[in-house]
Amino acid sequence: MRAESVMSDKPRSQPAGDKPGAKAAGGGASSGIKVPSSPKSKADADPGESFDFLEASQNLDELGRLAQYRVLKVLGKGGMGTVFMAEDTRLHRIVALKVMLPSIAKQATARERFLREARASAKIEHDHIITIYEVSGEDIEIPYAAMQYLKGMTLDHWLRAGKTLNLPQIMRIGKEIAKGLAAAHAQNLIHRDIKPSNIWLDAVNKGRVKILDFGLTRPTNDQTHLTQEGLILGTPAYMSPEQAQGWSVDERCDLFSLGCLMYRLCAGKLPFTGKDTVSMLLMIINEEPLALQSIKEDLPPALAILIHKLLAKKPDDRPASAKAVVQAIQEVEREWVATGKTVPTAALSASLARKGQATRDATPIEEDPTLDESAITELELQTPQSGVLAAQPPSRTWLLAGLGGALIAVVSVCCYIGVMQAPNQGHVEITVEGDDARAKLDKSRLTFFDQSKQPRDLPAGTHQLPVGGYYVDPDGLAKGLEVKPHRFSIVRGETVQITIRYVPPGPVRPPLVEVTSDEAKQLQRNWAAYLHCDLVATNSLTAKLVLIPPGEIMMGSSDEQLQLLNEITKKFDRKLLPDKFNDRVAAEKPQHRVRITKPFYIGMHEVTFGQFSKFVVEAKPNYVTGPERLGVGGTTVELFKEGGHKPDLNWKNTGFVQSLEHPVCNITWKDAEAYCAWLSNKEKKTYRLPTEAEWEYACRAGSTTLWSFGDDLAAAPGFGHGWNPVFAGKFPKVTLITHPVGKKKVNDFGLHDMHGNVAEMCADYWSPNYLQRPVDDPKGPPPGPRLERIVRGGSFLDLPHLARSAYRRSADSAQGSVAIGFRVVCETPPPE
Repeated sequence: MRAESVMSDKPRSQPAGDKPGAKAAGGGASSGIKVPSSPKSKADADPGESFDFLEASQNLDELGRLAQYRVLKVLGKGGMGTVFMAEDTRLHRIVALKVMLPSIAKQATARERFLREARASAKIEHDHIITIYEVSGEDIEIPYAAMQYLKGMTLDHWLRAGKTLNLPQIMRIGKEIAKGLAAAHAQNLIHRDIKPSNIWLDAVNKGRVKILDFGLTRPTNDQTHLTQEGLILGTPAYMSPEQAQGWSVDERCDLFSLGCLMYRLCAGKLPFTGKDTVSMLLMIINEEPLALQSIKEDLPPALAILIHKLLAKKPDDRPASAKAVVQAIQEVEREWVATGKTVPTAALSASLARKGQATRDATPIEEDPTLDESAITELELQTPQSGVLAAQPPSRTWLLAGLGGALIAVVSVCCYIGVMQAPNQGHVEITVEGDDARAKLDKSRLTFFDQSKQPRDLPAGTHQLPVGGYYVDPDGLAKGLEVKPHRFSIVRGETVQITIRYVPPGPVRPPLVEVTSDEAKQLQRNWAAYLHCDLVATNSLTAKLVLIPPGEIMMGSSDEQLQLLNEITKKFDRKLLPDKFNDRVAAEKPQHRVRITKPFYIGMHEVTFGQFSKFVVEAKPNYVTGPERLGVGGTTVELFKEGGHKPDLNWKNTGFVQSLEHPVCNITWKDAEAYCAWLSNKEKKTYRLPTEAEWEYACRAGSTTLWSFGDDLAAAPGFGHGWNPVFAGKFPKVTLITHPVGKKKVNDFGLHDMHGNVAEMCADYWSPNYLQRPVDDPKGPPPGPRLERIVRGGSFLDLPHLARSAYRRSADSAQGSVAIGFRVVCETPPPE
């Protein structure tokens, strides 16, 4: 939900200037509080809006009642809920009432997140964090939170309206965000999603900042399952490298996001951009932003240094706390007001001290007088005009007040080191190993700092240095150069050996993200490059295997998808659907997040008759399948419909002619597992059946539709993804048999026959729902008494309804069927 929709008093039918001060409209009892003059009543509500969860209205000026609140009008709507303007009839004040959508409130995880967000915000009382007045109890059917009603707009709204900010405004906004974060961090809370749309500019208080939306807030020590809902939490453009890689985070991830925001305000653009989510996250992890002063030359150097420090890849290289950021900005402000010169970098470095760990300082921050130039007026916040730029401050000439700090100063070594031996001195001998290291060193600098932060540039060779401690400045080194030791002490009369060598960077693990259809192929290529492996591999049986990258999906079916399925099903004769169709559809719920954490190869095609034949012949002694060995036999098309088996039917005799390229069928799960064990031993790799989660993840290939190719069977007749005649717009009275593999179109991961030919075995045992499944790499329940296993994908016999990405059913793992085969997974080795 966009923050400007949540808190703005500018709904679609409301003039921008309305304030909570006009006389209440309509008759009936009133609390006496003044409310806006034109609330949206039920009669004025948008068509299609339904607020059945509200109690009946008691006045003409309200939409309804919820607990002690008179709900007056809609302020904004989003995927999780609706925000209303409401009157608290007990305390006689106007509030913004955030109410969860009833359909979402049914999900325990979503309810918990909603209440967690509100409670986290309510714990903090601070001028720069929105105030939460009340949070509903856990026993309330529709959760809600009553919060401060604000006038103004989000910083994102301001920027999208074409407005800019002058330097004092930028510094004040950055300082106030940092103050709010310091208050949150003092309560051991991390926001995780600082961005312009979560920063409110309060029209009543000269644009004072309020931090919104603690929806991703976590206590710093939170180890509950809620932290496992997704490795990546936050907004990509403002996400820290540790968030982008799914690592654990502390308060300093908020400081990185603040750096992104301040960089955008100063430069007019984001520090990291990409053509898609994956490329943007890779830039955040690996690339340095363009130097701010190359974009805006009149920016105070100390402010530019601070912002780049906030954007450091390693948390240890960022300021130690939000309070330290406040103090650093105050130093720049004081210098601006007093002299028009920038703050010396030595003073700045003192504010950014305590490097190496996050600190939570709960002591009050000393206030500076408000800068008149930094005020944002109520008029500006109420009447944004696209394309109108804010006035800029008078041009100033920026002077560097000092070069003595450890952040940027470099002093020539020949100005410092004398040619004569001094009594309290030793030597350092610098050796560069290899041409690569020398070439890298030529394009960078090797700067040493002593205990007083005095810098020295030293080339390779032997140098005389005063006794004391020294360390290497990592910022001056080219990427890949390693200096050992990087800290050392000079002892009188002794020589320290320093070695410099080039260490080529290892592969960077692509971030774990929710896969989309548009990004599926690029994600495969990224992981193939990271693993130094083929995107499509060929094994010893000439079977092709496709690399599937890790990622996240919503597994199963939502209520909306099942409603759409129901509409499609009405077009077909219900007699054509199995008796247990409704039970099987119910087994697709609840829809839930699944994360596949490791890459894997999966067969481009189902295992063929020819490949299985080779296994039977090469296995010692020759392998005999379960249906053959037990004398039960398999099925053919007619027997499959009747649910019977015949002893003379098996994988070699299916009742119709098979080529070597037909998918093998009429085998059991043990037969498929024996094939995988044989192939694993043959190739010294690990082959197995896919888990149900891996199968659906590979089938969807980033899609969220009923089938991997879309929702509409009629949109493109004969799209060529499934073998049942209905897929091609025919029905039936066509010969129903299996077909050679690879004749239909691939999905976005490059896999054939995911929606039929034969249905496919999964490794999991059957469970009639997805309750209590883990998020990461779920493997289903333990074996049940009937040993039923999961079947996925539908077959040539199944209507498209039974070949959807989410459709699942059970089968007796000891029986063979003409409609069931399998494809294999081959586990990938770790990157070299």
